[in-house]
Amino acid sequence: MTESVSSADLAAPTEWRRESNRQREVALRLAAEYQLKENVRRAKVRNELLNRVEQQAPLIRDDIITTESVGISDLSVEAPAELAGTPAESTKSLFKEGDQV
Repeated sequence: MTESVSSADLAAPTEWRRESNRQREVALRLAAEYQLKENVRRAKVRNELLNRVEQQAPLIRDDIITTESVGISDLSVEAPAELAGTPAESTKSLFKEGDQV
């Protein structure tokens, strides 16, 4: 009693694998797009912070020269909370190691 396997039965796993691979590619493409946008956003924040620091630098130098009692720590510019941690801490991975999409 052997049963013949129809071509439809053989095609189902192949189609399932194709769909799975397609979904994985879409997820990886979305992850890459997100990371690119996030890198651009972080660079913009850093540039804005550096611009503020550079604009205040002449003021700080003038204040230090005219009033020696003022310390640099009193005039320092604080970084936003997003930049306070190390880059490794602020970066979140979209996927855990070993996960399949």
